[in-house]
Amino acid sequence: MSYKRLSIISLVIFGLIGAYAYFEALSFPSPATGIVVGSGYYPKLLSLIMVITSIIGIITTVKGEDRHIEFPNMKYFIAVFISIILMVAGWQLIGGFLVWVFIVTAVLIFILDPKEYSIRKIYTSVLLSLILTTFVYVVFNKILRIGF
Repeated sequence: MSYKRLSIISLVIFGLIGAYAYFEALSFPSPATGIVVGSGYYPKLLSLIMVITSIIGIITTVKGEDRHIEFPNMKYFIAVFISIILMVAGWQLIGGFLVWVFIVTAVLIFILDPKEYSIRKIYTSVLLSLILTTFVYVVFNKILRIGF
């Protein structure tokens, strides 16, 4: 595949996600009078950075030279892409965000680990997924107080 084409496509998608995040952040509650930083400040800032960096990336990509890119492990890309789609769809339809985080990370760690299939690999995948899910729970539910 062409480097320029792939870069421009991914940068446009990145910029569109940033623009979407910015417009979603506009609906966040506005702060009380006299307070500059509200709940939407950092999401707006990060989404603007996403849009700006994607525009800069598109400009530098168009000016640069093109080359051919090989995808030796396309099956891994497809596995991750399908897993993300299934996780988001399952979360929206059924709920249980943390359950989906646990399942998807366990499956992806198992699939993406280059070691031979074994019981130890299963245990490692489940343990790492449990650690990551616990981290997500503690950071979002306990520290930031954002419930799922």
